[in-house]
Amino acid sequence: TQLSLLTTCCEILLSLLFPMKWAHAYIPVLPHFLVPILSAPMPFLCGIEKRYLSDTMADLADECIVVDLDKNQVSLGVKTPPLPTLPKYVYNRLRSNVETNAGHVYREARSLRKDDDTSEMGVHLPAEVKFIADSMWESRLSLFDEAFMLTFTPEERRKNLLNGDDGSGVNTNGNDPNEVVRIMTLSEKQNLRSQSTWDAVQEAFLETYCFLLQKYRKFLVFPSKANEGSYGGAGFRSQEFLASQRADVRAFLEEMVGSQMFDDFV
Repeated sequence: TQLSLLTTCCEILLSLLFPMKWAHAYIPVLPHFLVPILSAPMPFLCGIEKRYLSDTMADLADECIVVDLDKNQVSLGVKTPPLPTLPKYVYNRLRSNVETNAGHVYREARSLRKDDDTSEMGVHLPAEVKFIADSMWESRLSLFDEAFMLTFTPEERRKNLLNGDDGSGVNTNGNDPNEVVRIMTLSEKQNLRSQSTWDAVQEAFLETYCFLLQKYRKFLVFPSKANEGSYGGAGFRSQEFLASQRADVRAFLEEMVGSQMFDDFV
């Protein structure tokens, strides 16, 4: 229901793909008259206003994944192909890092405590607690445009830097020689420069990619006359790379190395 929330969440999702990049259609706020493109046989990441969702469903391909930001719900299409699962030790570490750094967002927006069971859209919460939590969330959606208060996303930090705020504590705006410049204390600077919540979430995903792709450089093919006929001058020996991996990660990596994003990455 919030346009800025659509854009912010799409940008954060793209940032979690680093060091790879989304290589397909990307429209964070899709105009209503362009909704028919959602039936196109291609990957896309698009944001849609909630009021147009019912009209949109008829145009969605059967493989589409729909994320309802208002209800914190993910719905798979009837023909969405199942993704290979990550090994438990990789998945558990990633989930633990994300929960540690961003798990409070969902709870704080609904005035829930840390020990409240928020799984499965809060169905395990006591009825009165769930009623209050849902009411708090709806009130935030109706009163605030940026419901998650994502002040420290990478994009916001970039904007602050362009506006002259480098986080040093020194006010560089204005040319008045008599202007009083306030210098932050060392502890204030350290707190300001500390890693933000959203940087830590991005780092958790980057750590996972680094673990999964740690040997990929050995299988790169660089341009040379010797391999020009086999690889077109450059490429990646994907089959050899997959064969060198542990059996429990091979299925997931097979999907990853077959993507356009990975091709662009190597």
